[in-house]
Amino acid sequence: MVYARVASSFISYEQAELNLQELGDRTFDQVVAEGRKAWNDVLGRIEVEDNDIDKLRTFYSCLYRSVLFPHSLYEINNAGEVVHYSPHTGEVLPGYMFTGTGF
Repeated sequence: MVYARVASSFISYEQAELNLQELGDRTFDQVVAEGRKAWNDVLGRIEVEDNDIDKLRTFYSCLYRSVLFPHSLYEINNAGEVVHYSPHTGEVLPGYMFTGTGF
């Protein structure tokens, strides 16, 4: 079995390396468990009862997609500042940036 640690950045390769540090020393299984818990916390906020499994699947699929967006396009730089790459100017600017809702 092979494991790889992967990170990305809209800003630079150096920022991607910095983003990779977000994983810390956590193992793959720990990251998976944390992700599963985070999604279950969000998706478990609403409980729906129905005898039709297809309706339940549709509801929870739509709920999942409704919280999947907006995408956060900002990152934290090595000075601990919130920054983002602006597609409008091609510059790295201070502050938050979000993309659309995906709908």
